[in-house]
Amino acid sequence: MVEHKSMKAEIKVDLEKIKKRREFTFYSNIAGVTRSEMDFQIDFMQFPPEEDVVPTVKVFMSIAQAKKLSDALQSVLAASPEVSIVDEKK
Repeated sequence: MVEHKSMKAEIKVDLEKIKKRREFTFYSNIAGVTRSEMDFQIDFMQFPPEEDVVPTVKVFMSIAQAKKLSDALQSVLAASPEVSIVDEKK
């Protein structure tokens, strides 16, 4: 059960009862991150552009959810074998 509380309403969603799910697969080789006082935004993009179009997926979430995402990523990365990062500027 996922609960979302906002200033206006409380929403409860039972994920077990959802019959359809729309999934998208998107490989991103660059991401931009911005935030405001209220929310957090990640723009996942693919480069180089195809026909002057940069495919982009925008994900918005609350600051609290972004912190949970950060914790989850750090946990998964800490448990992963080390991978050397290639400096693409060289």
